[in-house]
Amino acid sequence: MLKIKTKRSIDNLDLLKIKTKRSIDNLDLLKIRQKSSFNNLDMLKIKTKRSIDNLDLLKIRQKSSFNNLDMLKIKTKRSIDNLDLLKIRQKSSFNNLDMLKIKTKRSVDNLDLLKIRQKSSFNNLDMLKIKTKRSIK
Repeated sequence: MLKIKTKRSIDNLDLLKIKTKRSIDNLDLLKIRQKSSFNNLDMLKIKTKRSIDNLDLLKIRQKSSFNNLDMLKIKTKRSIDNLDLLKIRQKSSFNNLDMLKIKTKRSVDNLDLLKIRQKSSFNNLDMLKIKTKRSIK
């Protein structure tokens, strides 16, 4: 009877070692997931910076477009006699404004994409919390 109990005890110890190893493996997996999540956050910061840079570029382009309109006014004042030349310049200025609208739309699209990526990153963090909670149990 003692031998049977001793064997059961040894079996229980082996089982405990297996469970302990699984726990350690789960912790290692958690660390890997946490590191991955931090990498996602770093990528988000890089993408955010790019988006801000794009907005700065847009502001420069907008300022340039307003300068073009100011130049058009000066040229209009100087060359009232030459209406054909004025029409050509006006058309060119409107083309610049159309290009500005296209660039503005691209920048807004980039911001929308950034919001989607930010949401995805927060989802990753929520998943990490759930996995952490499971591992602690």
